Amino acid sequence: MSFAKKVYEALPMPIKNLAISALGNMNKRKRYGKYYNEYLAFLRESQWWPYEKLVEYQKKRLKELLLEVYEYVPYYRRILEELGLRANDIQNCNDTLEILKKMPYLEKQTLRDSLPDLINTNPKRKTVGTIHTSGTTGTPLNIPSDIESVQFSFAIWRRFHDWMGLPEKFKQVRFSGRIIIDPKRGKPPFWVYNAPSKQLFMSTYHMNDTNLASYVEKLNEFQPDLIDGYPSAIFILSQFIVKNNSKLAFSPKAIATTAETLYVHQRETIQEAFKCKVYDQYASSEGAPFIAQCEYSNYHMNFDTG
Repeated sequence: MSFAKKVYEALPMPIKNLAISALGNMNKRKRYGKYYNEYLAFLRESQWWPYEKLVEYQKKRLKELLLEVYEYVPYYRRILEELGLRANDIQNCNDTLEILKKMPYLEKQTLRDSLPDLINTNPKRKTVGTIHTSGTTGTPLNIPSDIESVQFSFAIWRRFHDWMGLPEKFKQVRFSGRIIIDPKRGKPPFWVYNAPSKQLFMSTYHMNDTNLASYVEKLNEFQPDLIDGYPSAIFILSQFIVKNNSKLAFSPKAIATTAETLYVHQRETIQEAFKCKVYDQYASSEGAPFIAQCEYSNYHMNFDTG
């Protein structure tokens, strides 16, 4: 466990909220800026492009990416040179997808074993944080990320929020695997509040029949526009609401599930409990591909992201 996590766990509850809000303020400045605004404008336009235009855009962006990794990423320079390719070959290629087809898949174990060789050394892409994947298909990954990638990722999220009909600013509740409260804690609160983002983090480690009534009470007080997170956690809460005929003083605009498989029976129970639509999405941590449901419940692979 890191020193920062140890310090956080030792803090009293009111100070935990201040610490989370301070971190939330730092993250907000990192996530929303020049790149976010530029990419969001682009994503709101490109979602209406025909398939052929998206493919051409992919090829153009792939050429830019291949040229950059050839120059700045030792692992990929080695791969491309083993294929007999140099920068001029990439620049003059009319269909970069053909180059991609010849390249080996990047396995998770390779990513773990060769991470230093996979980090982009472009001075414009300094690491500003680490992305943590959920590990649904295996061991979680920790991936260094630059500011442009971070803001692009949150622009993609904002477009997904558009699909759910959410306003630019809204209140949200998050259920994830992060330990935000001591798992041994026996009484509320089982949540912390990120004030700058109007985001309530609710612990998934205290969700039992003894405690769930306090979750419902807090939700009624907070009245979020969006509830998002692990479907298993939201399903547990929804089962409790349905079983006990709990009265909700609000109905969120949407529920967003992520990181795990959303099963049909889970979706039905969640929608019954909260009286709103469930939007499923996957791969938001990795950023490519970003797969999400629209208002018509269709899954879309966002070709403009990967």
